[in-house]
Amino acid sequence: MINFFKKLLSFPFRRITRNANKTTTSAQKNRRHVAISLFIFAIALFAVFIFRFVWLITVNHVGGTNLKTMAKANYQSTEPVQAVRGTIYDRNGAIIAKDSSTYTIYAVLDKNQVDNNGNKLYVESKDFAKLTNFLSTNLNIDKSLIDSQLNSGKKQVQFGSKGSNITLEQMKKLQKQANDEKIVGLGFTANISRSYPFGNFASQFIGIARPKDENGTQVLKGDMGLEKAFDNILSGQNGKETYQKDFYGRPIPGTTKEIKKVKNGQDVYTSLDAQLQKNLEGYMDKAATDTGAQQLSGTLVDAHTGEILATSQRPTYTATTINDAEKQKYFTWNSLLSQSAFEPGSTFKTFLMAGALDSGKVNLNETYQRKLQVYDTPINDWDVTEHKSYTLPETVTYAQGFALSSNIGMSKIEMNMGNALWGNYLNKFKFGLKVRAGLDGENPGALPSSNPVTQIQSSFGQGVAVTPLQLIRGWTAIAGNGMLEPHIVSKVVDPNTKTSLTSKAEVVGHPVSNDAASGV
Repeated sequence: MINFFKKLLSFPFRRITRNANKTTTSAQKNRRHVAISLFIFAIALFAVFIFRFVWLITVNHVGGTNLKTMAKANYQSTEPVQAVRGTIYDRNGAIIAKDSSTYTIYAVLDKNQVDNNGNKLYVESKDFAKLTNFLSTNLNIDKSLIDSQLNSGKKQVQFGSKGSNITLEQMKKLQKQANDEKIVGLGFTANISRSYPFGNFASQFIGIARPKDENGTQVLKGDMGLEKAFDNILSGQNGKETYQKDFYGRPIPGTTKEIKKVKNGQDVYTSLDAQLQKNLEGYMDKAATDTGAQQLSGTLVDAHTGEILATSQRPTYTATTINDAEKQKYFTWNSLLSQSAFEPGSTFKTFLMAGALDSGKVNLNETYQRKLQVYDTPINDWDVTEHKSYTLPETVTYAQGFALSSNIGMSKIEMNMGNALWGNYLNKFKFGLKVRAGLDGENPGALPSSNPVTQIQSSFGQGVAVTPLQLIRGWTAIAGNGMLEPHIVSKVVDPNTKTSLTSKAEVVGHPVSNDAASGV
């Protein structure tokens, strides 16, 4: 098209005029020839434009530009519709985690920012000291950070972590105070966030969801605990809406159309009881203070259903202290309930005695001497270990030995059972296997090695690794009526379809008889 106009401009009109003057043709005929030439030229030019117009409509491309897409962008916009992340409740409907908004404060320094009346919408340099005092007093932001940001030469600045995660109530209060003090140029950006109303409440177990960028859109993604394990259920799917816009890019009322329906996340009702959980948190705080323990884990379970009613650990965190959590000595992000395996010690003796009673390999009234050497390893009871001498009777029955938590008594019972039979009961109790509770990153633990000393020591909980969740599963068998799979969710409710799934007690084995279990 450009070449065409170049040729048109270079057309020899003057030459035609000179030739016309030399001819003997009358003026009337000359005018007729010129008119015919102009008519033919106009028709040709019109045909070129028509061809080009039809070509553009048909192909919709000029070079690498899609004209249809460009036109739509001028008068139409498509925006994502944020899905609401599902709420996490306790068993009775008390909210444990829900979506909320937080705000980040910023200061405008661009001197071009004025309103239609010429009023300044930016912070003037003469007000920097006033703004520094305002931010330092209300948000405890370091003055050196504020000063460096205000003098950075940028058009808009923020003020670090303390200038973020501001609640709605705080934001409104800061806005009012800034207006009262006539501070101009401050603003707030809204961020999607997750709220945990109870604060210190099964924190590592529930976990946390954080904002993450996904294809240019901020979404909440589970980062730990139940929030991560059930992320696919809680997340939902974003929708899309398209609307017509005016010359200034503003939506035209009544033109919004839904092109992809939003699907909100499903709500998860845990098996936790909020009141029991709060009581447990108080007991855990007291125990941590009284004992000075490096780490503590506590869980309450309904032995008839396998439902976990309360669980907690120390050290822990809340949503407001999470950034400083790692400053605590012995802190771990892992859930001690399911992600950390340990030697269970004397608590493991219940499984040894249950297996011995079930197999008939122990006579509770038989006596034994509380002395034992296994190869080159002496086995001692706790009184000898602590006091270097016997403070309890040296000869006891196996029933008394179990009551006294005797390592020697359990070792002798294991030796009478044999490694193979004891190993069979460990498998029946499903040690070394994960619990199907749906938690993320569960540790399977480890069975004792084939070393004969380790096999014997496993009878009193050494040389074997388990999680509290595995112990809970095993203990439900000793409570009677079969071994139950622990579960942490009572039901899942889909608000999109108004349907729900409810969990039920699940028996996963009968490692010992009810008579043997009651004997323990």
